[in-house]
Amino acid sequence: MTQSYPKNFKNCAVCDYWGGSRKVDTFGLHSTVDSPSAKGKCLLQGGTWKGQDRQAQGTCNKWRAWAALK
Repeated sequence: MTQSYPKNFKNCAVCDYWGGSRKVDTFGLHSTVDSPSAKGKCLLQGGTWKGQDRQAQGTCNKWRAWAALK
């Protein structure tokens, strides 16, 4: 079941530091993942979750918008 998140939704699936598999919609406004529980590594250097698997629906206070989104 795919899940789509708007570009201003502050979770891992929309974060520039998330290394999970995701796609940008046609208009560049949403990040789409295969499932809300899809996992990817946190790529934030020096962050609390660095190198750890995080679910797409996860959150933290170091969120930064994914550069692929407009």
